[in-house]
Amino acid sequence: ECRLWGEVRDDSGRSASARLRGPEAYTLTARTAVAAARRVLGGGVDTGFLTPSLAFGADFILGFHGVRREDLD
Repeated sequence: ECRLWGEVRDDSGRSASARLRGPEAYTLTARTAVAAARRVLGGGVDTGFLTPSLAFGADFILGFHGVRREDLD
């Protein structure tokens, strides 16, 4: 199992944080890489540099088996 925690802040000082749990990190990386490649090869993804959330949506990671997010704020 892997566990991640993240926090973001904007210029006005507002913040949000969340925890993410999922399968073992190398397994999750392999699954997300294959899914991302399939989507790109299938078309419909903008060209140029994009983060995964910009390319596939903010909840892309939640589409994988065993991944759960807990919003803390």
